[in-house]
Amino acid sequence: MSSLVAQTRKKLGELTSPEEFELLVTAVLRAADPDYASLIHVGLNDAGRAIVSPIDGIDIRVYRGGRRLLLVQHTITARKDLRRKWLDDQRGDVTKARAISEKELARGAVCEATLVLTCATDPDQELIRDANAAAGKDLRIDFWTASRIADFLDRNPEGQWLREQYFGTPASRLSASQARTISRQSLDEYLPLVDRADMIPRALDDVLDRFARETLGAGFIIGESGLGKSAGLRRLGDAWHASGGIVFVLSHMWVEQASRIEQAITLALRHWSPSLDLSSGSMTLSLATPAMPVLLIVEDVNQSSNPNRIIERLLGWSAMVKATGDTAGSTQQWRLLCPVWRGNAGLSDMRLRDRVVQSSIVVDRFERAESVEAIGARALAAGAELTKLQCDDLARALGDDPLLIGLNQNWESPGAHDAIQSYVTANINEAADDRLLASDLRHALDALAEKVVEERTIFPDWQQIRRWFSNDQDIVAALRRLIDQTRIVRLGAEGGGDTLAYRHDRVRDYLLTQAMVRLISSDRLRDDMWADPFYTELIGAALAALPTAIDRAARFNPVALFAALQDSRLTTTQRQQILDLAQDWTTSVAFNTDRIEQQRHHAMRCLARIDGDFVIPLARRFPFSLLQYEPLIRNGSANAAAAYCANSGAVTRDSWRDRMIAHALSRHPQFLSDLASLISDAFLSEKHFEGALNLAGEIGDPVLCDALAVRWSKTPSLTEGWLWAGLRCCPPIGHPLADALCDAWAKLPTKVRHSGRNHDSNPRSDIALHSLPFGFARKPEPSAVAFLITRAKQDRALCGSLSWILSHVDLPEAVLFAAQFEARLSRRAEKTGGFYSFSMRLERQWSPDQRGRALSAKSRTALELVWRNRRRNAYDRKAAFNIWRQTPTRDELASLAALEADPVLADAALRTRLCAARIRPWPIA
Repeated sequence: MSSLVAQTRKKLGELTSPEEFELLVTAVLRAADPDYASLIHVGLNDAGRAIVSPIDGIDIRVYRGGRRLLLVQHTITARKDLRRKWLDDQRGDVTKARAISEKELARGAVCEATLVLTCATDPDQELIRDANAAAGKDLRIDFWTASRIADFLDRNPEGQWLREQYFGTPASRLSASQARTISRQSLDEYLPLVDRADMIPRALDDVLDRFARETLGAGFIIGESGLGKSAGLRRLGDAWHASGGIVFVLSHMWVEQASRIEQAITLALRHWSPSLDLSSGSMTLSLATPAMPVLLIVEDVNQSSNPNRIIERLLGWSAMVKATGDTAGSTQQWRLLCPVWRGNAGLSDMRLRDRVVQSSIVVDRFERAESVEAIGARALAAGAELTKLQCDDLARALGDDPLLIGLNQNWESPGAHDAIQSYVTANINEAADDRLLASDLRHALDALAEKVVEERTIFPDWQQIRRWFSNDQDIVAALRRLIDQTRIVRLGAEGGGDTLAYRHDRVRDYLLTQAMVRLISSDRLRDDMWADPFYTELIGAALAALPTAIDRAARFNPVALFAALQDSRLTTTQRQQILDLAQDWTTSVAFNTDRIEQQRHHAMRCLARIDGDFVIPLARRFPFSLLQYEPLIRNGSANAAAAYCANSGAVTRDSWRDRMIAHALSRHPQFLSDLASLISDAFLSEKHFEGALNLAGEIGDPVLCDALAVRWSKTPSLTEGWLWAGLRCCPPIGHPLADALCDAWAKLPTKVRHSGRNHDSNPRSDIALHSLPFGFARKPEPSAVAFLITRAKQDRALCGSLSWILSHVDLPEAVLFAAQFEARLSRRAEKTGGFYSFSMRLERQWSPDQRGRALSAKSRTALELVWRNRRRNAYDRKAAFNIWRQTPTRDELASLAALEADPVLADAALRTRLCAARIRPWPIA
């Protein structure tokens, strides 16, 4: 380190520009001392030139109730002339500063003054003593000499970052400034297909932001390719960074190489700044705050050769976080979001699927309104002004697909295939010049795609590519041009090699499909390649352009037929031919054998991505599996949805189920009527019928009330599903079934003895209180909540049960009712000397520190109006305050000191402040 210090001191001494020295040392002072952070640099003008001024910097700040004056004087004067520069009787820096400080002290503007003297050398000890003596007793001097400045630049992380900016010496310790700079570089490298200027805000943006802040550990963004996962995450990253946060994009290769989250962050940091030490990952997490943890975005795991391994690793890191439960420690220091393609193998692996879905959100296509807005903005940027009707027509033609809207260059008659083709063509033309024509570039790109298919490697490195075309340097030169452009293909320097990367996997699939078309057309695809599962999707995508190859695909690779059915370019004749051959395969002798289980699995995954009348009958030909549910429900099978919901009641959070049901409702108008018929089916098994009730409860549509009422009149046997369905569907229209169900509920006994058991059962509680509270917490329909409140006020038998349900609902009216119920219990307990656990459970319900949820601002405001109203009774005020105080902000905590004079809330206010001081690193005074 000594040699480094000497080197930095030497560079300071070599500075010949006063302006450069002033800028550097002003930055050093601001970074080194919090008291100097607001220093105003007055020695330079807007052009960065030195100006005539008695001082170079000034600040007046409040300190312990008084104002303190800070004056700064910079100089690069040589050591032999430093005495005159500082101590000259007329123009010396100390003399001028003393005159200013004496004037301000005399008129009472400040109570103390400090002069900071900086220099590019080290003065002798006598000059230091003389300068202090000349300052007098009312002016304190803080010397920042060359050795002290160099020490800060060499040892402090922020100093090392400044040293790198000014002197080019790489930093080894990570600073907050460098972390934010690398954040910006990392986000800028994370390129979606549409420029930031052309991005359209989506409802997804708010969902992602909320998901990132609420998710503990790793969260997964699930969606089909091209639906805007990466674009949404980059918008989130931009917003996070703009708010002062730190964001890094992690390559899948860094995740594979790291055993801990800190190591993955270190690999990301050292990618951008190789000189950083191995502790930089831990240092990054130490920069996080409870309000702004470090945000990590993992590149699409489908780029990995083993996405399952990455998903397992992320789940492992997340499990470690959740296991610790340390809300003040590393558990709150980072959030990690990972986009996952809906067809990823990790989601079909039952070991992983449930864990992924529990910490995930699903990205669907644009809403039509979002598509119209995006198309209008994109068309306007391209010089085409479209009407709303034209935008709506184009949105329909592009299938509300964010990728196709982003790729589209033709604003007259676009289509999915044409959109990608026009994008590729436009960028080839842009990269062309007199030396490399567009035809040369296209030939090279086609040759590369064909070679990738033939060699069975999607992501070759540059050395492989050069070996492939070692005898054709024109192709190599053309590929270099396209790689330099980065619009279609590029090289990602990861894992020590230059690996080929594509701008987007839909662009990659287009290129490889066109290569497959050429290989099949020229009869260069061997029989073993026809049968290889690696080529299934490519063969299927090529069949629309090669109808004569359909029979051969059916013979060698029947799963390719199912892949082909996803293609909207198929003619009616082609689709029917493919369907006939696919059905023939399902009736073959080998179809139900274990030997082709993976082929059936792959075919079902293809069907799960298709909307069409033929999907349900074709999917039902397969042996039953969980994967069968998605194509069936997606295409409007209420029977399949009910079967799925038989194991998924009100208590279950299942974003996959919710997505499938929402899709069926939006695309299939008959879905509700089919469900009503299912409810009316007297021959349905008991479990399947309970699934239909669960499904009705999830939907909550009053259209189902009549069917429910008719079935209840015939078989009035109360179950959890009946309560969930009836209380969700009927209150919005005041249907009498809701009261009828509650009447039956109220008649259930509260105590039933069972021989051989250690405890009695409570049927009235057991039937719903382990599920309905969580169901209504997920779906807080206001009219249903109003019904529950009214019923609870009228029905003593159900008051406690309904109050417990309402205590989970984040609506002001529900929270206030639960607080009033707690107040009544507290009054009763005080009189009888008893104890009720409801109060403790209610407070825990809304306490994030006890793994509960945070109340919304609207509900907290309603509670605050109660506890601040001193005309309300003490029990109501205490109950409202005890719920409100579970999520106090820093400002609210500071204001609670005044509440300690309130005889009703004094103890609770003090306890809140003391608890916050223990859990959160916030001042409570």
